[in-house]
Amino acid sequence: MFGMNVMAWNGGDLEKLETFEHLALECSKYECETKFMKMQGIFKSCIPHLNCKSIICFRNFSRCPEVPILSFEKYPGNTSSPIVILHGLLGNRNNWKSTAKALAQKTSRTVYTVDARNHGESPHTPTMTYPLMGHDLIAFMKREALPSACVIGHSMGGRTAMAAALIAPEVVSELLVLDISPFGVSETISTLPRFVEMMRRIQLPSELSLPQARKIVDEMLQPVVLELGVRQFLLTNLYKADGGEFKWRANLDAISLCFNPHICTFPLDELPGLYEGPTTFIGGALSDYIKRSDHRAIKQVFPRAEFHYLQGAGHWLHADKPKEFLSLVSSILSKAG
Repeated sequence: MFGMNVMAWNGGDLEKLETFEHLALECSKYECETKFMKMQGIFKSCIPHLNCKSIICFRNFSRCPEVPILSFEKYPGNTSSPIVILHGLLGNRNNWKSTAKALAQKTSRTVYTVDARNHGESPHTPTMTYPLMGHDLIAFMKREALPSACVIGHSMGGRTAMAAALIAPEVVSELLVLDISPFGVSETISTLPRFVEMMRRIQLPSELSLPQARKIVDEMLQPVVLELGVRQFLLTNLYKADGGEFKWRANLDAISLCFNPHICTFPLDELPGLYEGPTTFIGGALSDYIKRSDHRAIKQVFPRAEFHYLQGAGHWLHADKPKEFLSLVSSILSKAG
């Protein structure tokens, strides 16, 4: 199919390629830059006929490194309507373990929790952008033979889910975005680079046990990270390697390098079209990540978007109000069938 389409485009039948998004969707099926680059000469010949947004999309793909094989956990259930959960920045799939188990039990669906690139046990890469991470998700679903899934993403994971839905809407049967918006950003996100820089500087003697090391790091982070819950969240990244040295599961160098602008903003101008599937944005009532003033603009990109705010919850709404969060999400999923 891919080869036939390329032959048609190269033969001058460019009407079939109105924008480069059609090509982008085909490219998402290729997991290796080498395979893609073999066709690059043909694709470049199409560029003069395409709009500016499409050319940006092509340039992202032509630079795209090999797609990493993401680490994940699977909670078995009904395979006909699986759920994929994506964690936030500096998190990992284990942050969602109890929620995933409860969702699998309550909905009878198979639930996957996935480590993003540069997080948890997934591979480290020098680049991190939402289009790349969206394609990571699409490739993961292909490897797991998931034609489509309900995708739930928190914070950075929510933006990754949005990117995947815009790139390949047919693989996202339903989209739940947790406490993040495609527009703007909370003022609190400006503190994250300071957290990362402090974590990068920490050096620990190998003779310490992991609990001792975490206690020391907690004390070192206190001047910068005031909230105990946030420090405990960050400390889930610290582990003791086989050689005895302490390391961070998150690739702090790549996160620091890519944070501004690739993580702190969402590149709508580089992503194709709309996502017209069922979409729910769930914010914490005590958080400012999803502004009510942005609802109209969000619905321009996600026309079926609905909005809920969880009372008494902040940015980590699933941890702040676990019972209420589970009840709300289960109710939303039951309506979708």
